[in-house]
Formats: sequence, structure tokens, C-alpha cells
Amino acid sequence: MLTSKSLDGWLLKFNVNGETLYDFGDPNGFVWHNRIQFLHHEYPDKTNSNFNYTQTDVYTGLDYYAPKFKAKLPVGFIDRRFSNASLSQSFYFMPNLEIKVLDNMDFALSYRYEDEDFISQYDALSGVTHTGSFGPRFKFEALNAEHSLALFGTYSRRNANVARWSYDEWSVGPSYFARFKTGTELYLDFKYLDRNYDAPAFLFPAGNRLDNRYSLTFSLSQTFYKYYFVSLSYNYTDNSSNAKLFDYDKNMVGLNFGTNLNF
Repeated sequence: MLTSKSLDGWLLKFNVNGETLYDFGDPNGFVWHNRIQFLHHEYPDKTNSNFNYTQTDVYTGLDYYAPKFKAKLPVGFIDRRFSNASLSQSFYFMPNLEIKVLDNMDFALSYRYEDEDFISQYDALSGVTHTGSFGPRFKFEALNAEHSLALFGTYSRRNANVARWSYDEWSVGPSYFARFKTGTELYLDFKYLDRNYDAPAFLFPAGNRLDNRYSLTFSLSQTFYKYYFVSLSYNYTDNSSNAKLFDYDKNMVGLNFGTNLNF
């Protein structure tokens, strides 16, 4: 019988983000927004090195700012590498809108269209994903800190080249963020996800594959010397599937160091 394998070990994460904004000059109006994100996950030990992952994400687009709302219209490209070899490339379009409902409350809407093309070996995974997200965010000040509470729901439809990798998915969950005047930031997030595939998993023919996933994230960050930060993070994920090969749970503890430069 096929079963999942237990893995543990060290993971090194490298993450570099860069953004440029060009303001056309009006107090309320258009801003040209460009961004690049690079991340690399490196497993130092040879046992897990096949799980090394690299992603480069580049986008450009116009943002529009008004007193009661802000809108963004980015288009982008993503290159993904797995096990130190090319995995996939994708193009995406991601319009999103944030509406100010009250002085301390806004409502966010977003849609994402992504067309991902995998290398020939994994062409069955290639396809288009449509994702819509929405939810309110409530902001307030207390205890010398700025607080934010949000509740977001998401629905996705993935149309892959084969049915066993195509699915409908929805998720929902609350999040909390606080920024203290001391430069300390706290983030908490919980999410439940339900994914229904269009066909059974390979070698598991008893009904279409169904996954249910719970995830919990915690992060505590501290800024020092104005431009530098250190953070401690924890993530727990539990995935339950009727195809037992895809049953897993994951615990990850992270210690992060970085810098934020603005000029």
C-alpha cells in the first residue's frame, strides 16, 4: 500500500522583494507599480535536497487611489523551479479593489487569472486557475498599537489538462495583525480549506479525491535600528484526504532576519 513519508530537517529560506512606484502627481489618481519577488527554499541535507524550490515573480500595473477606494490592475509572470530544475512558468492578471465602508472598516475584493505551463514531464498539471477572494477588514487602536481583524473567503477553480489535477476549492478564515509603537508586530492566521477534485487520485480509484486542510500561522517580528528586523514564526498544517497518500501534517518553526530599505 502507498503511504506518505515522514520528513524532518533544516530549511533555509531566502526572500528578496523590490518595488518601484511612479506617482503621476495628482493627490488622488494613478500610480505605476512595479514589483519583483524572489524566494528560494534550500534544504542543506542531501536527503531532502530534492525538495529545493525557487520562485521569481515579476509584475507591473496601475494602481488608482481615491478617498473612498483603491484599485490595482497588475499583470505578472512567475518562473518556478523544483529540485534545482525548471518546473513551470505562468502568466497572471489580478485586479483587486478595496472599498472604504467606514472610517475603521474596509471591504476587499480580488480576482486572479493564472495560466500555468509545466515542463513536458508534468504537463498533466498545466492549466488555468480562477480565484476570487472577498472579505471585511476592521481596524482600531488600543494599548499603544494599531490592530487589524479580517475575515476572508476564497473560491478557486482549477482546470488542468487531466481531471485528477482539476478541482473546485473554497477556504475561509480569520486573521489578526497588530503593530506596536515599539516596532513589534504580531500576526495570527487560521484557515480551513476544502478541495474537491474532478476525478480519483492515481491508484486510489474509490471516488473522486477530496482534501480538507486546516492551517495555523503565528509570527512575532521586531524592528531594530530602523531598517532591520528579526522575527519568530510557527506554522501548522493538517491535510486530510480520502486518498491516504495525500494525508499529512506539517510543523514548521522559523527564525528570520532581514532588512527593509526605502529610498
